[in-house]
Amino acid sequence: MGRDLAAALADHFSRHGDEVARDMFTRPPLEGARWLVLVDGLDEIADPDERSRVLTTLSTSAEQRSDVFRFLITTRPLPPGELAELVRAGAADLRLRLFDASDLRRFAQRWFEARPVAGAGAEPLESARTFVAGIRRSGMSALPRVPLLVTMAALLYERDPSAGLPADRTRLYEEFVTLLRAARRRPTDTAALAWTEHEDRLLAHLAAIRVHTPERHLLEAAVEWTSEWIPSESIAGMTRSVLTSTVLNRLLATSLLVADGTDVVFPHQSLAEYLAAGSEPFDEVVWRRAIGDPASREFALFVLGRAGPPVDEFVPCLLDGTDADLVAAGRVIADGYRVKPEVAEAVVTSLLSRVRAGERGEECLDVLTDLAVTRPELVARLAEVSRDRDVPDWTRAIVADALVDVDRKTACALLAEIGLADELGTHPVRRWCADRLLAHADDRAAHRIQKILQVDGDWEIRSWALDLDDLLPPLPDVPERALAALADDPRQQIFLRVQAATALLEHAAPVAARILTDIATDHGEDQRARFEAARVLAQRARPPVLTGLEVLAESPSTRSTLRCEAAILLTGHEDARGRLVLRDLAGTAEESWVRFRAARKLWEDGIDEGRDVLRRLAIDERTGLRTRVAAGRLLIERDDAHTRAELRQVVTQADGLSARYCAARALHEAGDATGTAALRELAASPAAGPHIRHATGLALLRAGDPTGVAVLEAVATQSADSQARITAARSLMPYDAAAAVAALRSIFDEPRVGGHIRYQAASSLLEHGDEVPLARLAAQVSDRLLRVAIAQTLHERGDSAGLVLLRDVLCARRSGGAERRARRTPRGSWSCSSGASRASTTDSRWWSHLPRSAVSRSGSCWSAWLATGRRPARWSGRPAWRPSRRMRSRPHSTR
Repeated sequence: MGRDLAAALADHFSRHGDEVARDMFTRPPLEGARWLVLVDGLDEIADPDERSRVLTTLSTSAEQRSDVFRFLITTRPLPPGELAELVRAGAADLRLRLFDASDLRRFAQRWFEARPVAGAGAEPLESARTFVAGIRRSGMSALPRVPLLVTMAALLYERDPSAGLPADRTRLYEEFVTLLRAARRRPTDTAALAWTEHEDRLLAHLAAIRVHTPERHLLEAAVEWTSEWIPSESIAGMTRSVLTSTVLNRLLATSLLVADGTDVVFPHQSLAEYLAAGSEPFDEVVWRRAIGDPASREFALFVLGRAGPPVDEFVPCLLDGTDADLVAAGRVIADGYRVKPEVAEAVVTSLLSRVRAGERGEECLDVLTDLAVTRPELVARLAEVSRDRDVPDWTRAIVADALVDVDRKTACALLAEIGLADELGTHPVRRWCADRLLAHADDRAAHRIQKILQVDGDWEIRSWALDLDDLLPPLPDVPERALAALADDPRQQIFLRVQAATALLEHAAPVAARILTDIATDHGEDQRARFEAARVLAQRARPPVLTGLEVLAESPSTRSTLRCEAAILLTGHEDARGRLVLRDLAGTAEESWVRFRAARKLWEDGIDEGRDVLRRLAIDERTGLRTRVAAGRLLIERDDAHTRAELRQVVTQADGLSARYCAARALHEAGDATGTAALRELAASPAAGPHIRHATGLALLRAGDPTGVAVLEAVATQSADSQARITAARSLMPYDAAAAVAALRSIFDEPRVGGHIRYQAASSLLEHGDEVPLARLAAQVSDRLLRVAIAQTLHERGDSAGLVLLRDVLCARRSGGAERRARRTPRGSWSCSSGASRASTTDSRWWSHLPRSAVSRSGSCWSAWLATGRRPARWSGRPAWRPSRRMRSRPHSTR
């Protein structure tokens, strides 16, 4: 992932067909279209650091090249917070729906109608009933819900209906692998028999490579292994190509691997995990860590089943002592492994108690709902928790919602019971329950939704129509009317109006285009809102409406960044006025990045004037560092010899370190050895400041040069600038975790370091698994804004202590009302509603390092976002909320 995305795509398709130029992926494929990049199996990147680098590359591409690319990324569950970067870049978090009881019955009926069981003598309907009953008798919670596992079970049932289905996942895969390997006829000659004796070891070897080092070429690894372990007489006289062909055919004959271009792959990651687990040594410490990580959980369960101690003896060890792990014990039982009834009951009872108390509540509830799939009596016990008035209202609602995948009817009844409870008054849990009922398409929600929409004057509630639009198919006219009223009300915050009109446009409502055009051409409105309205009209209206973009692009009062974006969109619609504006901006814009964007677009469209501007930007010392590097790299990548020569001259002759750094980095990133050598010299220069040394070290590391580690470590431990030390330590983490952790702990323990620096160090240590520093900081600091930031960090990690800390801050804030009123600041000015007064000049920069939820222009907004999960929209005189799709399934409050 060290290259840019366009180059990586070009290289990939060139290796699998005709030569493809990088330029093809630097612009949209067609007018009004974008390249769709499918990233499949993100979880199969086993190394968390490598996975993090891939996520960073994807989120950066999604943000910076949204005009060219859109992404579809698939993954099994990952640890909490790993996908936060993508969500911040605007990605929607969608989850595949599991089978419910009706889905399972329908699958079985259609399967056995199409594939009657030979010799069973039963009708397809009877076979389906027997098969479903066998699935429900198994103790494996995932079996009735995961289509892949149901399909595997159906194939095993076909083989022998009287044998019964395996009880746990490991046995299921064991029998399925046996079935696959017996499906093809094997050669019986002497050489083939010699091969068969070693086949299990080879498959386990390849599976381990797929799990631990997925970037390796499996067919090459198989050939190397064969040369080393297969008796020499069996492969004597074979050339390399013949041996490769023979190995390929043998692997395909197992039915466990399939051809993929010049390589072979396992049809599903879980097959590789099962095979690899057989040769994996069982280490309880490693196993406990793996079972807690969603990305490695299935592999850990396979390891326990194939290489671990007897499960009925191991699970009780997870229940007692200081190392007790009830969640892990529950996951083992939910995977179908048999334990004594009293042990299973002890696990369930303890998990229910933790859910009531809110201790690791989400994890415990996940395990309980998994167990409830094969234990119907557990549904009733969870329903009791949801109906218990002594349990916190949010816990009751979340338990009810979690039951949807197990028993939809019971779950909807519980949600309606809580949502319609008059004694809760205006408690936000009522609206959340109504929202979840709509998501589950329950008819009992209709009355509640109409009641919400009829509340006069409460536009904060009426704005929920934005959420209802997608969730309420039975009542399409209700949300459409509410959206129209919201979009056409000039009293409402402008971004909310744009969002409502955009939703209306999707329904082809005539009023939507008129409202968006009015907003886009209104010079009195916020320019960013005007641009958003104009962009929607240009990209989604049929036919496209360009009026708003033309007004924004040609108006000198429009901010240059927005003029540039509007002009680029206009050029995509072959509008000549767009190119005129881009020429003007490329030559006169004050911001160097705007000049770069305009010049790049002109050059992409074949106008040499753009290349000339880029050449000037690449060597002009008044240009920002980022722009100079980007311009130089772009020119060199497109074989501009003039720029290459000028940058080499700057590297050797320029007096300014920043100029030398920019030129060296541009050359280095374009693959020029001169730039790499210059970066090494800068890294060793005592005159270079910490920021240049940090950037230099990072650039070297990304190119695979190990000297970058020493550079970053020196900055992280020796610099006088605490912020530079933090940044260097974070960058060092993927390359030398031990050194990075030591540097972060040293920074955290320094008595003279400010709270914001300690917070950054503690947050970074938390990502590495060290929770102690952040807990210490939460107990020590008094600044409310910093405590809110800590609370959010804990909450995003799934730690219930985050919400506890937030409640403490809010309670303290309410008790200090009189003091706040005395300190009230004028409307529109920046204020901090924490116990402290405004940040001092020397400490004001730390605001930029906090999560965005921690800072706002409204006294209550920083706490409200953490409670609601909604991020503040851009400001236009007063606070407004932009609903986050990711949080629709989470509880939230507006107070």
